[in-house]
Amino acid sequence: MARRRQRRLRQGLAGWEPLPILTLNQWFSRLFESLWPPLSVASDLERLRLWVEAMHAAPPLGELPLDLALAQRLDETHTVLSRHLISPTRPDAGGPPLVGWRRAVSQIFEDQLSEKHLLTPGQLPAYLLQELHLGHLELPSRILVLGFETPAPIEQAWFQSLAPRTDLERLLIEGTPDVVEAAVSLPDAEQEMQWVAARMLELAHQEGLALHRIAVTSPAMDDYIPKFNRILAELLGAPGDETSGAYNFSHGSRLAEHPLFQAAILPLIFVVEGEARATLVSLLLSPYYGYLAAHSDHGIELDRSFREQGLDHGWPKLRQAWHQHPEMGQGQGVELLNRLGKIFDSLMVSRQSGRDWVAHLQQAWTCLGFPVALDLQEASAMTALQNLLQELETTLGSVDLDAGEFLAWLRQGAGGQILAGPGREEAGFQIMGLLEIRGLDFDRVFCLGLNAGTFPWPCRDLPLLEAAERRQVLGGTIDSQYVFGRQVFASLLGVAPQVILTRPQAHDQEPLVASPVWPGDWVAATVDHLNQPEPVWLRVPAIYQALLNPQGQPYLDIDVPVTRLALPAELSVTDLERARACPCWFFLEHLLGISTLPEIEAGLDARARGARLHTALAHFVQNFGNDLKQYGNWDDHQAREILKTAVLQVFQSVSDNLHWQVELQRWLSEDLETPGFLWQWLDQERQRYLAGWEWAGVELTFSQVRGANWPFTLRGRVDRLDQNSDQTYQVWDYKCGQIPNARQMFEDRLRFQLIGYLMALQQGRLKGANPRGPARAGYIQLKSSKAVKYETWNREPGHWQAELAEWQSIITRLGQRLQQGDFLPDPQPAPDHRQAGVCQYCPYHLICGWQFLKPNPTSESDL
Repeated sequence: MARRRQRRLRQGLAGWEPLPILTLNQWFSRLFESLWPPLSVASDLERLRLWVEAMHAAPPLGELPLDLALAQRLDETHTVLSRHLISPTRPDAGGPPLVGWRRAVSQIFEDQLSEKHLLTPGQLPAYLLQELHLGHLELPSRILVLGFETPAPIEQAWFQSLAPRTDLERLLIEGTPDVVEAAVSLPDAEQEMQWVAARMLELAHQEGLALHRIAVTSPAMDDYIPKFNRILAELLGAPGDETSGAYNFSHGSRLAEHPLFQAAILPLIFVVEGEARATLVSLLLSPYYGYLAAHSDHGIELDRSFREQGLDHGWPKLRQAWHQHPEMGQGQGVELLNRLGKIFDSLMVSRQSGRDWVAHLQQAWTCLGFPVALDLQEASAMTALQNLLQELETTLGSVDLDAGEFLAWLRQGAGGQILAGPGREEAGFQIMGLLEIRGLDFDRVFCLGLNAGTFPWPCRDLPLLEAAERRQVLGGTIDSQYVFGRQVFASLLGVAPQVILTRPQAHDQEPLVASPVWPGDWVAATVDHLNQPEPVWLRVPAIYQALLNPQGQPYLDIDVPVTRLALPAELSVTDLERARACPCWFFLEHLLGISTLPEIEAGLDARARGARLHTALAHFVQNFGNDLKQYGNWDDHQAREILKTAVLQVFQSVSDNLHWQVELQRWLSEDLETPGFLWQWLDQERQRYLAGWEWAGVELTFSQVRGANWPFTLRGRVDRLDQNSDQTYQVWDYKCGQIPNARQMFEDRLRFQLIGYLMALQQGRLKGANPRGPARAGYIQLKSSKAVKYETWNREPGHWQAELAEWQSIITRLGQRLQQGDFLPDPQPAPDHRQAGVCQYCPYHLICGWQFLKPNPTSESDL
């Protein structure tokens, strides 16, 4: 470079005019354009269209799916074979049927190329080589070739043909293991990147290195880029602007991975992928749609409504639920619904041309105000998306497609476009791929992810090649891939005087093995921001704030009440039981009105199952109870018919649901080996009737239940009240799940529900019931045919009366605490090292602060 500068100065030219630096493919493109040839190079999407047509024109091969994924495979295979000077179409070469089919399709593909005067990028070097031999190419006087330690055969032929025609010099850069400053292993990839980021900043500060003299690379750069970008943003902020740069990624994410593209195709995804609730809500909440952004509250409200109704997909059902919503079904909500309906109707067509699909998608964007509020990177992604649509319109303008096929083409095209990386190319820390970094010069280089299986790279996935072809392809076998990997690693060691290697020790708790290219030792390290904070990471606000409080120190003053919110004048029995379990849980859920977002999961929701069971049993008891009063005897046939009718009535609205159909069999199956559990329950009810018990009431509501010095009254509902001929009463509560044991009920006193029911009964608050005798309570467990149980824990009415007195004082103390505004976490039972206690059922345990407020262990057994 210095000699060239002196020579240019003597010639009166600018001394520092940079050398033109091109990749080989870029140079090929320029040479091709300079010829003004009668051919053109087919674009990626254009080639895929020709492959799809060729696949359908060739004789079929079994049930092989002729989709875009297979077309992409064929294109990759054709390019590889062309670069290695192997004919993709040899009909007499033999091989397995799949390879023979590939050759037949490739012949049709090449005939189409010839007919349309097209070339593939893989064929371009051979075409230029032919033009070179004809003397049609203008070459520079001197060419320096760098980074071609293992050229493909067509590249090797190209360089050999260039050598006698120009001053060609091939530069091979190989370093030695002596430049490896350190080889460090960390527990996982997250800590690995955090450790490297800290070292980079330390080098720049302590040794005064310019940022652009420090580089980061990896054999798995695509896996590291998103997370490493986030880590650098936490430490350094934005990558840079027009005047400065903090870091620079050689390339960004693919367009298909960009949030803007993922938002852009949401209307299509909704139509193609089952009209899912999650997709509709994602569309409603997307910040890229200006019209929808003004109605984002609608999306939140509708999502909860859909979840509560168990609606997970199906536009007709979602639309009907939207119409019936008390707030969203009117005014702006209706206007938004109608606008979305028109958009989905335009996309729910069977088939149309690619040109029409592009037009309808763009109309949907316009109707919903897409895109809005774009930054520079998002604007770049939008430009790429618009260019992609233009290419699709050109390539697929007259092709007949359904919505799924058009979406597949969109995703395929977006997956092939790599956006510009964040930062300025000439400024800041340089983050680039392992092949890109070859031949460059830095002061320090970090190489992440140096594990076996990651590097050397695995054998290339080329399923359409036969064994003989694979042996001729670079990377087609493990041996050739290992040779290539070692050469790439040697090049890496030549780009800087000091190289630091890193690797994660495990991934998803599976241990990883170090790469064989580095035979030296690995030093283990960890990143612990809270216990051993590094100065560099103190610039991150979250870590700095976390260190302001010593570990284990409470964030709340336990002597100061959380709030002075007034208690309601009346609580439900369930609310009081929640407050007994944990005052903080009661405060968050009842006083503040916070509730978890319902999850729609496979199977049936336990609450929905319980609600239908309670309704069915209530209908049965009321109807069959009237027959018992009228006729005075138990008719088994009549009882079964009334029970079946009651159950079928509550199942009518869900009769088309497969899960509910199975549930119906659990309730009413006539199978002698596994009968429905309701038949077991009915048999035990008959036995109770014969023993003198009668149904005194079902679904009995109550309110205004009072206690001494309580700051509130209680309300609730009793599932069933039974009466015996000796004037003894029994309160029952149906349970589909687990029932508490005697210790939980009478020693730990964790369940108040039955006690509350007995209080209501004793105070005469049950509507429609006038008990005049002693009473007890219990649960009727209805889980399965083998788990039908009437649980009273053998407690007589006198025992229950004693429990009522104990609970009077418990509720008095609890009420005083709540009235004083003390809602600090106090789980009963509290979690310990043996069990999770009541916290396993609480959805707020990550925010309540219990881990900081719990008392310190007083003995070794408490640890």
